Amino acid sequence: MQRYLKSFEKFNDDFPCDALKEIKEIVLVACGTAYHASLMGKKILERECGIRATALIASEFYNDEFLWNKDALAIFVSQ
Repeated sequence: MQRYLKSFEKFNDDFPCDALKEIKEIVLVACGTAYHASLMGKKILERECGIRATALIASEFYNDEFLWNKDALAIFVSQ
């Protein structure tokens, strides 16, 4: 995992973490390989932006009793 994260050394230069300062949590919702990409995105967002992130499988998202926070951002990932 660490070798992949090294590819994102300039993450903050390309991704505006400061723009997300009001966001307390990010929820990534996806299926299949997009879900696996979301798992990687979760690690990167938590490490680089310091924001708690969760990756959910889309088929489970509908039935999930996920408690939404008014300061949460949902990102739906698709191929």
